[in-house]
Amino acid sequence: MVGLPLRAPVQALGDELRSIAEDAGFVAAVTDESGTIMWTCGGRVMRRRAEQVNFAPGGRWDERAMGTNALSLALCTGRPSTVFSAEHLVAALHGWVCYCAPIRSPDGRILGVLDLSTTWDRSHPLAISTVRSLTAGIEAQLRAAPGISPASPPRPRPG
Repeated sequence: MVGLPLRAPVQALGDELRSIAEDAGFVAAVTDESGTIMWTCGGRVMRRRAEQVNFAPGGRWDERAMGTNALSLALCTGRPSTVFSAEHLVAALHGWVCYCAPIRSPDGRILGVLDLSTTWDRSHPLAISTVRSLTAGIEAQLRAAPGISPASPPRPRPG
């Protein structure tokens, strides 16, 4: 399951994440700040396909472990990222498209990444907007959580 402090916000949006992933033929994932997948959901077929490329809880998706991918780009740049097919360094991922956005704490630190991934033939231009919207919902939950107060003023988001 998702680690603290992302556990409660992701659980709060869990039904929505599951519905989007299952209805669209995607796999949703949340990583920690190092790029390790903490939680996934999606339809059975897509989850099995994802597990074949280690896109499952415990899988490491940082640049060092998996080369160029949207999760590692979102962590490195602090911005939403999309990586399509052969833009992935690892050949086993050339059949995939991934849409990601970093999840920030109220003080601006990156806590992890939200990802929606699918096969390239199911790509959709609204997927990155969906990821951004879901990430904003998680961040709103973090800001509203009792006992969480920014250590410093929030940093402006790039872009």
